[in-house]
Amino acid sequence: MLFPLKNIEAHVEDRFLIIGETLYEQGKVVELTEVERHLWIATVVGNEVEVQITPSKVRACTCECDRYRAEDMCEHITAVLLKLRRETDRAKTKKAREKAKKSAPRVAKKLTTGVILQNISDAELKNYVRDYAKTNRAFALALKARFAASVPMADDREKFYQLLDTTIKDVRTKQDRVRYKGKLKLIKILRELLAQADDYIASEKFTDALYILQAVIEKGAPLFWKIEGDASKYYAEIKRAFNLLHNLLQATAAPTMKEEIWEFCLEQCSKSTYRLSGFSRSFFELLSEMANDKEKEDKILQVIDNQLEKLRYKERAKADLLIFKIQILEKQDRHEEAEKLVFENLNEPDLLLFVTQKALEKENYTRARFLAEQSFKYGFPRPVIAKAEEVLLKIAQAENNPEEIRKYARKRLSVQKKIGDFELLQEVVPAGEWDEFVDDFLFDLESQKYSMEKRDLTAEIHARCGNHGKLLDYIESIRSLDLLQRYDTMLFESHKNRVEEIYEDILSGFIRHHLGRNSSEKIRLALQHLHKVNAKKLARRLTEKFRTHYPERFTLIEELARL
Repeated sequence: MLFPLKNIEAHVEDRFLIIGETLYEQGKVVELTEVERHLWIATVVGNEVEVQITPSKVRACTCECDRYRAEDMCEHITAVLLKLRRETDRAKTKKAREKAKKSAPRVAKKLTTGVILQNISDAELKNYVRDYAKTNRAFALALKARFAASVPMADDREKFYQLLDTTIKDVRTKQDRVRYKGKLKLIKILRELLAQADDYIASEKFTDALYILQAVIEKGAPLFWKIEGDASKYYAEIKRAFNLLHNLLQATAAPTMKEEIWEFCLEQCSKSTYRLSGFSRSFFELLSEMANDKEKEDKILQVIDNQLEKLRYKERAKADLLIFKIQILEKQDRHEEAEKLVFENLNEPDLLLFVTQKALEKENYTRARFLAEQSFKYGFPRPVIAKAEEVLLKIAQAENNPEEIRKYARKRLSVQKKIGDFELLQEVVPAGEWDEFVDDFLFDLESQKYSMEKRDLTAEIHARCGNHGKLLDYIESIRSLDLLQRYDTMLFESHKNRVEEIYEDILSGFIRHHLGRNSSEKIRLALQHLHKVNAKKLARRLTEKFRTHYPERFTLIEELARL
């Protein structure tokens, strides 16, 4: 979907336009908000609509309604597009009027940035910006990032490489590392460049977009290993560059542009810096998408084989390369070679999980079971084992095998602690064995290291089994106010006095050991909760007790006064 906002009628069917215009004119489009740059959301008669529009073209739309799911368009989206067009036209008109007013000199009421800019010449502003950029490195980099695209050069690609070279040089330490502040500077520059690339793709300036994305990937990705601390946000920006490169590939129809992207990916994918950081997968995903003939498929196979020869033992990237090779071999109907490659590399966990999932999707349960069980044979790490057990559970469900369901659902419940697995076990464990099974599981669960997931699962099991006394024992033993609040409505019915005692004990202990505004607010919120669950008498008694015992606690008295 890509069409100008001003030409809605030419791209939307009349049946959607008729109803959409009615919805718009009746004011049914509400809460129209730009939640991110160029991403708008609105609600139309209870359906949430998302529209991506930049700078003046409709790029993508979604709606929660059934009609959209069936036809990829609906009257709700049409109504939002009509309102967006009206809002855009109004903004343009307002901007033109404001521009006309500037010709007449006015006396300023406030000294704002806008007033300053209206009353100085372009030459004064340029001189100030030039001088300030000389003294403020961060401002200079931001200025270059924002306006580099406007500077004509003999090689327009080079300006983006120069910008990133300057930025990287500025943030590197003497030890060739990038610390926290330097990382933030880099992320800011990358976000600015990627936003420009996104706009260029939308406005069909594909060459400019490609230059930016090439520079970000080629200069930014190798720096990933030099960033100290958490580099996940930086990694996300590089991945975003690959996503935009994919969008560019989808948007352009020019063979020369697609060939340039192909050559870039083919040249870069062999570099070890991408392989070690996990970015080589993104290159091969793009290459696989572009490999529309056997010649290109064979070229990818050649590159993969060359890389496999260079890999160190157990290097993580090996599985990715093998997966891509298997996919191409199968695409070329070379199934025996693909199968041989699989069985020669079953000790690669990522590869094993990939082929296991493929077998499951094809409902080849015999093969999927065999492959999943190999993870036990090779002693893979627990996360890999857990995924294999999940496959075996799905097979057991598909084959309606209660014993296998019980076996793997219990294992998954013990590890992932999702109540859905507990519900599944309720269906397959015989009623006469259920109580013993639950006691057995809770005993094993208790031996595990404490975690919020363990805490919540233990409490929920007691609640679902109607073990209210044990639930209260557990809440009291770990002194959990939020668990008590979660289940108090149910517990008041059977253990009213004890629930009140535990509330008083936990809140009194909390006040004794915690001071300050935040602690006082927590006490007030707990007492307000008691009012909501019809425990008003208890709330009033505790309020009076705390006022009497802690008159010197100013913030506490102040919060209690708000009840």
